[in-house]
Amino acid sequence: MARSAEGPVDIVVAHAPLADRIWLFDIPAACILTGHYGMMASVVAGKAYIALDCSPASYVVIEWEEGWRRIGYVAGSCRIDLRPGERFAAAGCSTAELRRLTEGQGTLPYPDEVETLRQAKREIAILGREKVFRRLLGMGIKKTHIERYLGKGKRDRPGP
Repeated sequence: MARSAEGPVDIVVAHAPLADRIWLFDIPAACILTGHYGMMASVVAGKAYIALDCSPASYVVIEWEEGWRRIGYVAGSCRIDLRPGERFAAAGCSTAELRRLTEGQGTLPYPDEVETLRQAKREIAILGREKVFRRLLGMGIKKTHIERYLGKGKRDRPGP
């Protein structure tokens, strides 16, 4: 899908499990909307990133005018307002809920994980796959996220 985009696109909609989402940030898109798991509203890798689960109490409104201008994200009583180049505004969220909805659930904030994995893709040729994988695992990035974005090493592939 990423290779099929012949130029920038407005919004990418994908139903991808969390471990398969990193590659979405390689697509020249202004906004990524995904489902399947988790809830989040943030700016990741310079793109508006929205994740919705199947809760009837969550929805998103994207105001668009030659790019996204405002994203209103609602998850239960928590309301988040995102605007390009500004810090988000929120209401009705506990501190823990706000962190979960803007940074993700992992030990490393999701925007940081995405940037780290994208950087690691460039570093493999210089540092080697094994060294890069060990560093990423040491940072708390899940092995499935690493393998699905960077591919498995020779030792991890089944033999003939």
